[in-house]
Amino acid sequence: MNRNTVIEAIEKHKIIVILRGLTRDQLINTAEAMYKGGIRLAEVTYDSLGNPSDEETAANIRALAEAFPGMHIGAGAHRRGRREIHHLARHQSRRDPAHPRARTGVNPRFPDAV
Repeated sequence: MNRNTVIEAIEKHKIIVILRGLTRDQLINTAEAMYKGGIRLAEVTYDSLGNPSDEETAANIRALAEAFPGMHIGAGAHRRGRREIHHLARHQSRRDPAHPRARTGVNPRFPDAV
């Protein structure tokens, strides 16, 4: 698939679902629901912590592409540094009153993001 094909698909379908940390069964079930709902673009992320492993993630991407030939399945990277992981562990939920977004709804690192 070339760059123009990807751009055309994004312009046509308007939404890309990011799938991260799911088992193969969960991925297949989610992709099936997406497909039935008209969503045709998905990205399966590789995880820097290795869960699932890179090999398993690659196999999952292949399985999705084979099971849903009408979908555009991409690979992405989810990279977090140790400091950010510790921060997330301390602030597990936006419902946590100590979490910056709980008060403002805005990520202080990206205040201009929509």
